[in-house]
Amino acid sequence: MCLNKSYQWLVSLFFFLLFYVCSLDAQAQDRWFLISETELQSIEQYKITSEQEKQNWLLQVQGLRRESESLNDQLGAARHNQMRLSELFNKYERESLTQIYLKNGEIANLKQELSGEKKVSTRRLFFILALAGIIVVYVGFKIYRFIKGKR
Repeated sequence: MCLNKSYQWLVSLFFFLLFYVCSLDAQAQDRWFLISETELQSIEQYKITSEQEKQNWLLQVQGLRRESESLNDQLGAARHNQMRLSELFNKYERESLTQIYLKNGEIANLKQELSGEKKVSTRRLFFILALAGIIVVYVGFKIYRFIKGKR
């Protein structure tokens, strides 16, 4: 029995130590920290400044969003204007090419007419020169006979 009591005493000691260690661990979790008034004011000041910075950042984000919307609107307007100008330029280019083709056709027709008239005028010139030559020969012959007849 004496041995049994020593075991009881050891078991009691073990449970006491176990309870003591568990109670220390429970106290460590509920530990309170003490801070001074200046530290509390500094924390509050940091909180206020961080809130102000947050508001400033939010205002900057809103401003940037408005600016990006404005820029997107300007970009859309510029794209629309560019498309419209491109369409107008393409229309002008088509009309110009059409006019160039028409003018080239007119030039070709005029060249054909000119070549036909050139042939006719060349024939006329040859005929006129031939007649002038015949007249010169005739007048020269008459002058020669006149001069020869007076002698």
